[in-house]
Amino acid sequence: ITVAAAFGASHVSLVVTLAALGWTTHARLVRGLVRSISVREHVTAARLYGLSPALVFRRHYLPLITPALLVTWSENWSRAVLAISSLGFLGLGVPPPQPEWGAMLADGRSYMGSAPFVMFGPGLAVVFSVLAINLFGDWLRDGLALDEARAA
Repeated sequence: ITVAAAFGASHVSLVVTLAALGWTTHARLVRGLVRSISVREHVTAARLYGLSPALVFRRHYLPLITPALLVTWSENWSRAVLAISSLGFLGLGVPPPQPEWGAMLADGRSYMGSAPFVMFGPGLAVVFSVLAINLFGDWLRDGLALDEARAA
């Protein structure tokens, strides 16, 4: 909220803010996975065999890191939708001429007593989009876990 308020309401500030706050999750995940994969026997054997570090990374690290990164990305995607909608609701999101679900919810508050259905559209859009993204992440996690079990 502080960064969005300091830089103003724009698409660029939203993207920069979400990217600046979200990359640490992926960095910690990759670091932990690389540290755990580097002690595996097949990685040690590939290094001892004389494969280049780039080839070891492409053949041994990347296939084991990619599924976890994809699942984490889908989780962060739904969080980003919620964050953008929340900032829009507070008036710190995209500027007014652009449509945004949080701003639509904020505008609908004044009609809550006379026409509450005005808020159903943007509210259900946020709920269903976050639900769809989370279900996609679960499907992706289950499918990639099944592929890893087959490979083992």
